[in-house]
Amino acid sequence: MKTRTLSISLFLGIALVFGCKKSSDTVTPGGCDGASTLGDKFTAAANAFSTDPTNKVKCNAYVDAYKAYADAVIACTSLYTQQQRNDIQASYTQAKDACK
Repeated sequence: MKTRTLSISLFLGIALVFGCKKSSDTVTPGGCDGASTLGDKFTAAANAFSTDPTNKVKCNAYVDAYKAYADAVIACTSLYTQQQRNDIQASYTQAKDACK
């Protein structure tokens, strides 16, 4: 179950990070500041955790990075649709529960 949850979370995270419009400005409208950087940190944490899915420290680091990224996405109304924001929140909740 953890592997499936991680796979879904990783796929969704990567899709959201690379599937969104990026602004050439460092400050983006609609509360999106840092969403891309947090997405990169989330992806790195997910990759580290996927190589050792039984490691509790990596799991917690993954969940913490996911939380920061999910919060940024939820606040980013100009680049992410409501459905994307709902999906990332649901996926984060599932990942958090899997690391208990």
